[in-house]
Amino acid sequence: MSTEKVLCCFKNLTIDRNGSTILARNLNNLLNTTTFDILEKHGSNNSTCELECTRDEVDFIQRHLGELVTRDHRSIWFTYKAKPTDEPSENNRNYFPRPLPHKSWTALYNFGAMLSYDIFIDHIKNNRSPVSIKIDRDIRGRPKSLILQTKHTEYRMIFDFNSFHTDILVKYGEEKKNESVQIVFMLQGLPEIQRKSNDGSYISSIKSFVINYADFQNVPSSHYNQLQSPRFNTHASSDLAHYAIEMLRSLGYLFLDKYLIYEKFQHILNLDREQSPKDFYELCFKLWDKLKKNHCYSLEDIFNDDDKSNRKLSKTRYQIPHFIITPLRNLIQPMHETIGHRAMRQYTSEKGFQWMLVYIRDEDGLKKINDINNNRELRERYKNLLQEGICLGSYSFEQLTYYYFGSSGSQMKKQEFWFMSPVNESATNAASKVNEARTILGDLKKIRNVATYIARVGLYLSSSKSTDIQLKYNDEPCWWQFLLNNFAPKWVKFSSDQTKYPAHLIEDIECNGYCFTDGVGLISLGLARKVATSIGIRFNFLCRNRIPLPVDEARYLFGIADETNSLKEGQCFIQYQKMNRKTYEVVTGEVLVTKNPCLYPGDIRRLQAVDIPALRPFIRDCIVFPVRGSRPHSNEISGSDLDGDQYWVYWGKDLTINEIIPPLSYTPATKKTVPSVTPDVIVNHILDTMDNQTTGIISNTHSVIADRAVDGTKSTDCKFLADVFARAIDSIKTGEEIHMKKVLELREKWCKEYPSWMMKNNKPKYKSESINGYLFEKVQNLRIEGRAYKNIHKKYDRINAETRIDMERENGNDDTNEQRSLIYITRFISNTLHRMSRIHFHRQFLFLKLSLAFLLIFIFVLYSLIE
Repeated sequence: MSTEKVLCCFKNLTIDRNGSTILARNLNNLLNTTTFDILEKHGSNNSTCELECTRDEVDFIQRHLGELVTRDHRSIWFTYKAKPTDEPSENNRNYFPRPLPHKSWTALYNFGAMLSYDIFIDHIKNNRSPVSIKIDRDIRGRPKSLILQTKHTEYRMIFDFNSFHTDILVKYGEEKKNESVQIVFMLQGLPEIQRKSNDGSYISSIKSFVINYADFQNVPSSHYNQLQSPRFNTHASSDLAHYAIEMLRSLGYLFLDKYLIYEKFQHILNLDREQSPKDFYELCFKLWDKLKKNHCYSLEDIFNDDDKSNRKLSKTRYQIPHFIITPLRNLIQPMHETIGHRAMRQYTSEKGFQWMLVYIRDEDGLKKINDINNNRELRERYKNLLQEGICLGSYSFEQLTYYYFGSSGSQMKKQEFWFMSPVNESATNAASKVNEARTILGDLKKIRNVATYIARVGLYLSSSKSTDIQLKYNDEPCWWQFLLNNFAPKWVKFSSDQTKYPAHLIEDIECNGYCFTDGVGLISLGLARKVATSIGIRFNFLCRNRIPLPVDEARYLFGIADETNSLKEGQCFIQYQKMNRKTYEVVTGEVLVTKNPCLYPGDIRRLQAVDIPALRPFIRDCIVFPVRGSRPHSNEISGSDLDGDQYWVYWGKDLTINEIIPPLSYTPATKKTVPSVTPDVIVNHILDTMDNQTTGIISNTHSVIADRAVDGTKSTDCKFLADVFARAIDSIKTGEEIHMKKVLELREKWCKEYPSWMMKNNKPKYKSESINGYLFEKVQNLRIEGRAYKNIHKKYDRINAETRIDMERENGNDDTNEQRSLIYITRFISNTLHRMSRIHFHRQFLFLKLSLAFLLIFIFVLYSLIE
């Protein structure tokens, strides 16, 4: 008899309070113990109860749960953890000591839904088909997907493990009746259907699961007459209430099966529709959220649930319809809350326009779509979506059709699109009305490059706050108005016309075929102060550096041009705010400047920081580049410009470079032009670039070659890839088609194996002898005494709390609540270290994490240059 103790858990005890009492008494009597008395006490107040049992007790409970809870209390679930290592941790999650056998089993399957915690209904009548089941594994032996192959057919279904809900139900059959084991997997996405080709092949990160033992019933759907001829009441008293109903309907069987069967719930819900539209929406959102997280949730419980986590509609943000479009489904999400953008403020509901945010995703609703151009049916679906629009029912209007309007650059990368509907237009005129609204945003008719056209429209769609400041365009600079607006005493008052700030065109500074002021404009100190005050930015503290390295030796700064024309070639100006937030320091001496990612040693420039008194009063926490010289220094760094790019700047003494490598030329591509940018041309361009994986392929290939080649990052192949990478990054704006033939040839030649520090878990790997490999191995074996770093993060969090600018939570649903307005470099470094290590670093280790990440990113390209 085993005496090993096992941590166990009983669930759903509060659903039927008598059940926990009966279960406790039966267990104590049959096992001759008092261990389970705790179930009676917990069952009255808590839904779950954890306790320790012996291994023999666990085996008995999981096989006889149905007899223990009796048929009247089937909703109670039982689960256990055999030993601490059963639950994957950061240390053991990816470790498999030996290859696991690839077995297959024969089983019967059917599709259905969990009507409650103890009732599963079959959706397909009398169709429990025999299938062969196999678990597919990656190259390291980790489970990847479940394969169902029906005999004597050419099709099979692939269920990615990430598409399963974490709760899995297992029911042991009665041995006396020779009943089999039944397993319920609750799906969060649809399976992939693959067809067998003539050659025998098929065309077409794992989460933790909790196995729960339960005595559920398997009931055919034919037992419920309501499901045979379903009727759904879509009546609503407002647009918001109608949207809430459609949001629940888009859940499919998760909601509809329960709704159609429980007539009492239908009655209560119909009464609630007549109440406040806002309250009704919040109730529906709460139910939507519960059903997404728990497939067994009972609809009636929503009226008694005291959970306070339901989402309240904001009074200060726009509420926008939000869709996720998958290859097979249109999923209506909770309203997207946004501070808005310029186009939204220009085309308002008062003017007869409605907005919608659309995400294109894979069937799990999370992953972006890949290989769209290798799947004709998939491309046609999304082409039709972008051209013909999305229909959404409405209380005020019989039906609204939303048409594609545009996306910003970052939104395009996320496969996120803004749609608009002109509510007072007929279906035949609505599409042309949207195109007209897009065209008159600016002088876009002159643009003949599709990528540039989309980027210009995207400027209006970036999240922004209105300043309520008016500008008046003048052909010539208005010097007297400039003086009044910026230097007049505070007691001087102007009329509304006089308070319009003048704006005028300025000429770019060009030399040797380069533009030194590309993406740069000028703003007066007075207007800048007004803008900062209007949108809530502390004007005297715009520090964007969040890297807890020696902050008086390195910063991450925006790059700007020298408007005073004082800097010479090879110079720069840096004035940063010290961490006491009271003084500013002007940097003088040698500084190292680069951008992330840094693929070539020549992207690291050594400049001389000098003091320019004329720049001191108003240029802070930026790096100012000269507008003189043979070539812009920003262009020397990965071919960047000054339209919002940020640069890593270091002026400390610990890191030095003896030899500065000349930069690559980074010659810009010639933009492709079309006779006219039409909606069809725009849609085809979006589809051509939607799943563009060019930059990832180039970057990964570069990393392998840099790790293995004798010359490292200075090798000919790395130079070529660094140049192509810079062009690929800009292809979103230039429209250049990156030819990948040579890149793919290099990948075929070099990337048969990947260095271990790249964490390509599904690829063959080797132990790297480079500095990256050395650092990776060190971190793998690192153990940190947490108390030594207990409070290191608090200082930086306190300092930066006042500088964080909450411009937008860009993804707009509860899956993205962790989104914060952090700068790109911080996010990149944190993610790099997280992928790099199997160790679970707590927040108090942030200082050491970022320091090591900083070394990992930059040391490789510096290695051959440092003595």
